[in-house]
Amino acid sequence: MNHRNFFGIFFLLLAVVAIACSDSEEANLEKFIPGRWELKQGLRNGRLTQTLAGTFYEFFPDGKMRTNLGGSTEEATYEITGDILFQKSKRLPVEYKIEDISDSNLVLSMSLRNIPFQLTLQKVQKTVEPPIE
Repeated sequence: MNHRNFFGIFFLLLAVVAIACSDSEEANLEKFIPGRWELKQGLRNGRLTQTLAGTFYEFFPDGKMRTNLGGSTEEATYEITGDILFQKSKRLPVEYKIEDISDSNLVLSMSLRNIPFQLTLQKVQKTVEPPIE
């Protein structure tokens, strides 16, 4: 086998693995996101902050969500593209980067008013009421 064929096969296999991994990550997001998530730890500018204590997110499979980020509870819609979660709301639209997700932990990073935040959330096993239509 010459080098050209070897590299061609290598890059083809690499592309297949990359596609399979990205499909797997998207499936994990769709599988793990729905439910109630409560703040376990909040960082503001890389430092622990208590100002986010009590923050929660509720994600529903139909693309609706509820959160109390910013002080009052707000219902909005969300969309996930790659590792970015877009909170679409009139009052507080936010773009989150999904740093890590599992069945019980979710790490989101975002920037509000040019201040970086990182939220480590824990999934809560409690029944959540769907958003009001």
